[in-house]
Amino acid sequence: MGLPDAYTNLAYCLRKVNPEQSVRLFRACGWVQDNYFGYNGEGARRAEFEIAYAEERWDFYVERAREYASAVQRQGNASSAATWRTAVAEGLNKSNKPAEAIREVRRALFEVHPESWAHRSAQVQLAKARLLERDYAIALGEGRNVMALARRLSDVLLLRDAAAVVRETGEALSDLGIVSEAEAELEAIRRLRNLPNGWDPALDVLPGEPGWDEHLSKLLIEAAGASKEAPQRLDAALVQAAELGLATAIKILAKQGASLTARDEKGNTVLEIAAKKGHSAAVAALLASGLLPSSDGSGWVPAIVGAIGAGHDEIAAQLIDGLESPGDERLRNWLLRTTSISGLRTASAILRKVSSINATNNAGLHPFVNAAREGNLPLVKLLFDHVPHVDVTEPDGETALIAAAKVGSVPVVEFLLEKGAKIDTIDDEDRTPVLAAIEGGHTMTAFELIQRQSPGELHSDRVRRAVVDAAARGRLDLVRLLESIGAPLSGQDGRGWTPIVAAARAAAESVLRFLLEAKVDANESDSDGETPFLAAAAYGHLGTLELLRSVATIDVHDRRGRTAISLAVENGHLAAVRLLKSFELAADLKDPSIQSALRTAAEKGDNEVLLEVLQDASPEDMSAIFPDRLDNVLVGGGVDANAIRSLVDDFAAEKDRENRLPSRNPTTLSEPAAQAQICTVGLATNASFGRLPLMQASHELTTVFRDWQKKATFSNVGEFDVESLRWAALPFLPGWRLALLSHKNGVAVPFVVKQQDVRLARAKNDWLYDLKDETTAEQSPEILKAYCLFFFAVVVGARGAFRFVDRVEQLPWKPSAGQSDRDRVKRHLEVLRYVGKASDGRHELRGTVLFKNALFSTSVMIGEDWIQELTNEELLEEDLPVYEGRSWDLLVNE
Repeated sequence: MGLPDAYTNLAYCLRKVNPEQSVRLFRACGWVQDNYFGYNGEGARRAEFEIAYAEERWDFYVERAREYASAVQRQGNASSAATWRTAVAEGLNKSNKPAEAIREVRRALFEVHPESWAHRSAQVQLAKARLLERDYAIALGEGRNVMALARRLSDVLLLRDAAAVVRETGEALSDLGIVSEAEAELEAIRRLRNLPNGWDPALDVLPGEPGWDEHLSKLLIEAAGASKEAPQRLDAALVQAAELGLATAIKILAKQGASLTARDEKGNTVLEIAAKKGHSAAVAALLASGLLPSSDGSGWVPAIVGAIGAGHDEIAAQLIDGLESPGDERLRNWLLRTTSISGLRTASAILRKVSSINATNNAGLHPFVNAAREGNLPLVKLLFDHVPHVDVTEPDGETALIAAAKVGSVPVVEFLLEKGAKIDTIDDEDRTPVLAAIEGGHTMTAFELIQRQSPGELHSDRVRRAVVDAAARGRLDLVRLLESIGAPLSGQDGRGWTPIVAAARAAAESVLRFLLEAKVDANESDSDGETPFLAAAAYGHLGTLELLRSVATIDVHDRRGRTAISLAVENGHLAAVRLLKSFELAADLKDPSIQSALRTAAEKGDNEVLLEVLQDASPEDMSAIFPDRLDNVLVGGGVDANAIRSLVDDFAAEKDRENRLPSRNPTTLSEPAAQAQICTVGLATNASFGRLPLMQASHELTTVFRDWQKKATFSNVGEFDVESLRWAALPFLPGWRLALLSHKNGVAVPFVVKQQDVRLARAKNDWLYDLKDETTAEQSPEILKAYCLFFFAVVVGARGAFRFVDRVEQLPWKPSAGQSDRDRVKRHLEVLRYVGKASDGRHELRGTVLFKNALFSTSVMIGEDWIQELTNEELLEEDLPVYEGRSWDLLVNE
């Protein structure tokens, strides 16, 4: 096989399975082959082409592919031209230009035989283009046809690509049957063996398939152009062989003169690369080819560290055995790295060389204690025979038993107790093993320890703090356990906190009831004078306020003179303010704490709270509350008393406008409406809403809306065009459908519909949660993702909208946004994915979210009650040039 062919096949193989390694190889080898396809400089241009694919520079990729198609067309090679036109179509699909892709595919299909590989590949791109155009029926049919043909021919790569199209189509239609069909095909690919005669592994073999290593080794060596005149190519090929774990290629390249100490562009040696990747055969090939620890620049020690860190136990042990006198300190440090990955072979290799493990490193970690901290029972057992006694300590006084209790490892705790570990040891923070388990929230571990021995003094601050922390986390099981061993349920800890206030602050109502049943004073306060009732008001916990109303004093002040209603106002809890008013707790506008809370609400822009409290205020009241000009008020800088009064009037007028359907978005942020309404919009496209595929409404659904329009109380309902209605299924609300009603000026308003029941999808979440209470849906990963995306496409909090985004074009960019802004966002974006079930039984999903002008990676927790919570946020980018604001009504841009 000549260099151009080897180069082409290697590029295809690597691009399909590992584009990052493909790019590294192209850049390192520096292939330049002239007169390829008939014109000069083609080798370098082809390398640029492959790099563009891996880096997703689709405009360049399409341009190059078109050049290749024209070049081979002039040579009369129709099949090759069709292949390159398919590459053009692929690039156009990747850049979301399906109409152009279809034109290229049709030409390619016309030029080649229907049974050819090029024809099948073009059909996949046609199916992908139809999917992008939301032509789901054709996309599904094309994908299934290619899938069936590829299955018959055992063409695994095309089968994989076609199945991916079918899967995406099923997801777009929320059809779990289609998704399952595609997943079954993908699973069949993974099991495929016994390839038929005529199979061309140069194009289609995958990692794990028969002959992959040998074939890719052959391609790699041929493409490297092995020669003594070009040693850098041999070294670059050896680096790539180590990356891919190709033992055959390593042995051949070593014999041809490749340096066994070759390094990649980051300075990693081939031994380091193979060890970190876990390629044991590649490591063995390097050692068999003559690489020794004493070799200059072998990277032996970094390879050991890399293998240990990646959990490649066999490789790490093999390399450690090859070292002479590495030193106790280094070996102990390696042993500490090993504890997190059950590296028993590595640990055994270390123990054969180390004289003593009974010492700590610079961070104060002891190997035996750290193994217990990691809950690694096999390693704890292995190291036990190498420590002087079971209660060895780290500098902070932590023993293995305290460390194991802290992480809740019952097996390690049981083993240590059997070996005589002392249960009454105390670390430097007065923490016993029992308290360590309780503070970590590990009930079973704490119970196991309590059965053995009492934890000692129960009225220490550490014990009181444990009760407070358990109450704050809503852990009734831990509170009960602490009570069972005599821990006090009342009184302040060293921080000035009390269990009952902590429970009220966290809305931990089960703990609160338990404490009240245990005769804890419902009015007990913390060091700030905050009682449980005041804490519940400050955090807006309505159920907790209802619970405490009959057992606690509700007309009470904290040490700063704040009342329950002033705390609710100060923190912007509108519902809590209304509930407290229903308890006949009046907001006395002459009360300094109320006045201070209202000024805080104005500064924070909690305008609905202001309206609730100030709706009956007199001019004298307004002057007393806002005597001076205010800075940094959300409704506009420098707002004086009259402006605040106008604000109240404006919001009263806004309430009068609630019987109108929203009919336009603000065109600029300088418009007054923009203060109340973000260009939310933009995170929904013409063809979908919250990623739900939209279809033209049937006559039946249109008739439902015509009848509804006649009876609707919205004063401007006649301005909306029922004939252009579009709809989508809602898999998480069985029986209900989403419907978008378009206004004549080009925006649409979302509704949900069930038979004759038509409801406006408002930006608050109560209507959606009410519907969830009335329906039952399976909490499968796909349904949970659809529910999450829809929820955050509709619901907008008082502080603004959270929008899940996975494509750059979904952000509402300002005209000033440049390509650099889009590029820094693009590298972070990820599709919302299902992570799994958390320890509390809730489902976890994770994706990227836009909030105001910042991008976050965040988790969404969804419980059995379908309540959603955003958590574990990680800031990715901020100060993005996007439109931002607040919203009370949702509009969809057309």
